[in-house]
Amino acid sequence: MLRSLGISLLLAAVTAGVYAGVREHEFVDFDDLTVIVRNPDLRPESLGDAVTRAFSANLAGNWIPATVLSLQATSTLAGDAAAGFLLGNLALHALASVVLFLALARLTGAVWESAFVAAVFALHPLHVESVAWAAMRKDTLAGLGFALTLLTYAHYVERPNGVRYAAVSLALVLGLLAKPVVVTLPCVLLLLDAWPLGRLRRGATRRRALVEKLPWFALAALTSVATWQAQAASGALVETELVPLGQRLANALDSLAIYVQKSFWPTQLAVFYPHPGDSLGAGRLASAAALVGAISLMALMFARTRTYLLVGWLWFVGMLVPVLGLVQVGNQARADRYTYLPLIGLAVAVTWGASAIVGRSRSGRAGLAMAGGIALVALAATSHAQLAHWRDSVALHARAVEVAPGSAASQQRLGEALLRTGNVEAATHRIERAVALSPRRGWAYLTLADLRARAGRLDLAIPLYERGLRIETDDARGHANLGLALSRLERHDEARAPLERALELHREAPQRSELSGAKLAAPHAALADVLARSGELAAAIEHYRHALALDATRERARGNLGLALSRAGRFAEARPLLEEALAFDRLNAELQAGMGRTFSGLGRPGDAARHFRNALKLRPGWRHASNDLAWLLATTWKAEVRNPEEAVRLIATALLDEEYQPAMLDTLAAALAADGRFDEAVSAADRALERTRHDPELAEEIRARRTRYARGEAYVEPAPAASEPTPPVR
Repeated sequence: MLRSLGISLLLAAVTAGVYAGVREHEFVDFDDLTVIVRNPDLRPESLGDAVTRAFSANLAGNWIPATVLSLQATSTLAGDAAAGFLLGNLALHALASVVLFLALARLTGAVWESAFVAAVFALHPLHVESVAWAAMRKDTLAGLGFALTLLTYAHYVERPNGVRYAAVSLALVLGLLAKPVVVTLPCVLLLLDAWPLGRLRRGATRRRALVEKLPWFALAALTSVATWQAQAASGALVETELVPLGQRLANALDSLAIYVQKSFWPTQLAVFYPHPGDSLGAGRLASAAALVGAISLMALMFARTRTYLLVGWLWFVGMLVPVLGLVQVGNQARADRYTYLPLIGLAVAVTWGASAIVGRSRSGRAGLAMAGGIALVALAATSHAQLAHWRDSVALHARAVEVAPGSAASQQRLGEALLRTGNVEAATHRIERAVALSPRRGWAYLTLADLRARAGRLDLAIPLYERGLRIETDDARGHANLGLALSRLERHDEARAPLERALELHREAPQRSELSGAKLAAPHAALADVLARSGELAAAIEHYRHALALDATRERARGNLGLALSRAGRFAEARPLLEEALAFDRLNAELQAGMGRTFSGLGRPGDAARHFRNALKLRPGWRHASNDLAWLLATTWKAEVRNPEEAVRLIATALLDEEYQPAMLDTLAAALAADGRFDEAVSAADRALERTRHDPELAEEIRARRTRYARGEAYVEPAPAASEPTPPVR
């Protein structure tokens, strides 16, 4: 008991020492942002809400409620910093290592062999990814569930009863709800029945061993179905047309051989290994087949006398089968984290095989212990070095590029990570490299377009956006940025479609959209500008309000909302928005004119005239402001503001030689009539009427005013009632 306790404490301490550096690490931009940083499911309002969210969440294509609950607990207890989540991973990994040691020791009775296997599990560099990547909480939690299942199963086999069976079942459920890869665990328990438990040798125990596992296989099957549905719903499954079955089988064989090699010589490790497609040659596949075949043959040859070899090898291969890419998820060939639990089987086979070779010889066992110690030190040192590649996103993707420089995906991710640090030149080089490596990679075009837009080269950015979106048709951010670029070039009619598409995509699948917060505000504001220009004021007002709700600092959107409300005749709503906008930008002619229109509508012609004059000082000769001020000076009910001579001068200056806007001719007629020049006013009104064939309402108003002019009467707007504003200035 004391020996096991001492080994457990030492194992936990060494594991903590090797991984202590994770407390200084940052979140990485590879799943951490979606799984943790931006995941609303990790911030529930109550315990009941937490459980509901956990069991309904689709976490990056996985239904893993136990993992979600674990992440929720970390967020509540340790806050949102990366250190809390990474130290949580470390704690689970260390605990899983200790429980694994206790389980193997209980199952086999071999303490030192069990300790070595647990130490390999704790310190192997292939497992750095599962610990140092915050989003991989599912690995370490599933590892704990797996080890607990082995430990409770060891107790159950010693004295089978309902309570102990329930304990095994609960541990298995924990593993299944943490990560679906644990679906192979009932098969591992059957392997343990063969060795070391020997339960398959006799008919009675064999039958019991098989029957008792039927409910566990059923649980595994249900988990598999739920996982398939979650991955299909998230779009993570790759269609056979994109990666044919032949390529999948070739990659599975190649990956299996590489996993064996990396287990013994863990070098050139990275977060991403690109799928080889059809590039695997016959020689390489033959070598992989020879390696896998030789190991399998050896395990079968010694199946009776050295059963642990076959058990360990089948454990390793069997647990890798779900992640070998036969059902392709994503575009990677393999991943270090996939060895997290399978590697235990290979370690069991090697450890017990080496122990059998040296036998009971004292010198042999001393030499084996020394060799084992050296191996563990080497594993710990390599893991510590590998850990440095996980300190931040730039280091992570730089390592992936170093390992696979021909990977367009890694080049692009490194470019994006560099961009977030402000290193635009280096980022541009990496993104250009990604485009060169994979001309069909839409995201690379979109990122390069972002860089061109940032540099002010919108003429170069727009075709890149268009090319990228022909590939990535459902990229909301790409559509938004294309629309924004077109808007900045005042190509408003062209901007409308991509802006509307961006907002539609975000609305349909917000979990897959990169538009959030301030990023979503920009396309709302830009689309509102387009709608306001086309006269669709109600829709424009709605989008301006959305933009401001998402980002209250958008003063331009605030001013434009005020202008749209003013144009819509909603003057009381427009006034405070325009006043606030003018406080930030008093030299904006459009805001000054909008304020003039608003004060006119609110029955304050003096204030209106002042703002119209401000607008014309800022933009001399502006036809629309000249027209609005001229109308006000010619027709206002307030005598002290009326100025017919100035009105005539303003509108005469604004008119074109062949005036085509009936509203301006109408203003000219009103100004001439106010100045007592009634015959000229009638003539101007007639010219206006000639141009109102498609606006019968305006024609009727002009006709009524012309009748006044013919009688020698000027047109004066009625004074506003106390409770209602006057009509808007045109």
